[in-house]
Amino acid sequence: MQSLTLQEMKTSKTRSAVAALVLFMMCAVSCSKDDKVDLDKLTGFWMWDTTYPHHIADVGASYRFDEDGTYIKQTYGFMEEPGYTVTEGKYVVSVMGDPRVLTLYVDETVSEQYTIKKLTSREILLENTSDEAFPDVMKLLRAEASDFF
Repeated sequence: MQSLTLQEMKTSKTRSAVAALVLFMMCAVSCSKDDKVDLDKLTGFWMWDTTYPHHIADVGASYRFDEDGTYIKQTYGFMEEPGYTVTEGKYVVSVMGDPRVLTLYVDETVSEQYTIKKLTSREILLENTSDEAFPDVMKLLRAEASDFF
């Protein structure tokens, strides 16, 4: 049986450590892709998913997020006069850190704030962090412009 020198043992341990680190990083990268928030998908028209369990009955909202950082929100329901209200403002998405935070402003004042749990080309899952009147978790589905107004 051949014995390894001290240098060969150190080299072997280093190679094993590097291989384990590479394997760990590959796993971490592949896992994080599933939860990636692609902010390019935010722009466009979105409507509340009224079938989602956290949805408030007889109330709904539609959002239009524009590339220039502005938004329009249409809220409708039995409590609204004349049936719906329209809010316009600016939005900011935190680009540092995780999770991403979507903040809506009206006249320079924070109106709503959400943690973006999921954002794909078809749906957004938002966790409310600012207003107890809205559901804790809100699901928005991609909509057509004709659905908005």
